[in-house]
Amino acid sequence: MSQLSNGRSNGGEMDRSQVSEQGVVSPQRLTSAGNSSKTLSTETMWDESGFPRRHKAFKIDKDALNERWRSWHRQISSQLMGEGTSWLLGGDSHSGKTQLATECARDVTLSGLSSYYIPFNWMGLEIDSAKQPAATQTVATYGRKLLSPRLLVIDEISFSDASKEHLQFLSNLVCMRHDNCLDTILVTSEDLDAITDKINNSLAQKIRTNDGFVKFGWSSF
Repeated sequence: MSQLSNGRSNGGEMDRSQVSEQGVVSPQRLTSAGNSSKTLSTETMWDESGFPRRHKAFKIDKDALNERWRSWHRQISSQLMGEGTSWLLGGDSHSGKTQLATECARDVTLSGLSSYYIPFNWMGLEIDSAKQPAATQTVATYGRKLLSPRLLVIDEISFSDASKEHLQFLSNLVCMRHDNCLDTILVTSEDLDAITDKINNSLAQKIRTNDGFVKFGWSSF
């Protein structure tokens, strides 16, 4: 697959042309079956993607970027929207992990497909809330919602401190997305070499399918 465009024009703004989302919608659009066929502009999809505003507004100075960062951006972006890939970005804070995931999501959104961002802790809160007596959705229903975006980014994952239940949900989710040819990017500030034994075997297998363990070894973005 050829590399996608970087999704920036007119000073960093998304292309505002109308593009069909091809029947894939973000979780916020799942309130009714009719919404799944609604044609949205790329600007609307990007606004609803959930990515942090500071990362969405960040202006990339490509000449000043770490060459390895640029190389990973090209490689990951070129493999998205294919048969479904799973990536785990790990390494020190401020090394550009979330920014790289954001840029990849910008590429996907510009193509007319949906992307969605959620911090791992927030996902855990949603799982715990779904188990309460007054819950309006089940854990399974919440999981199905996270199967909707073409690209899902789960940030701030703590494999060392997370509960087994939340990690199992994560593993099941990534495996189901992989089986449905949907792309997933996982982000952690933990060192990948140090958490190998913390990662579920099924999850690790899906990530290894496309050599998706990416270690951000440089000191800063």
